[in-house]
Amino acid sequence: MGKRGQHYDDSFRRMAVDRWIRGGKTSKEVADDLGISVNSLRAWKALYLSEPGGP
Repeated sequence: MGKRGQHYDDSFRRMAVDRWIRGGKTSKEVADDLGISVNSLRAWKALYLSEPGGP
């Protein structure tokens, strides 16, 4: 699991969300693969899907 309070850059966040959306894996599998929390991944997805022209 990721370290508490760790910050990730925008490109990493977008890559993680894209991997989840297009990769056919569950959020838990992607989060575990990347060493991040499922909650972070879900929050990033909500953020990017709310943007015009999101993933």
